[in-house]
Amino acid sequence: MSREVEFDIFNIYDNVILLCQPDYEKINSIIDDKALLCPHPEIVHNYQVRKEVKNISYMASSYLPNIDAIAFFLEKCWPILSTKYDIQLKSM
Repeated sequence: MSREVEFDIFNIYDNVILLCQPDYEKINSIIDDKALLCPHPEIVHNYQVRKEVKNISYMASSYLPNIDAIAFFLEKCWPILSTKYDIQLKSM
């Protein structure tokens, strides 16, 4: 994709999200302050996970990607998890 095509695509949107400061500075100056800098977090926090889990749940709207996600989970993941662990899937 050429630079021109890329910037034509950027102009379709209200904002463009960039992950690093140099890209943000370069693109923001070209596309009239439409760029948003949203870098990955630099600090990783470790959290202690419970040793035993009995219930899990999934709460989301009926937005199609959410429906696809839970359908995928139920088809591909849940059969493996439910046979390996004593857990229940709770609907919300």
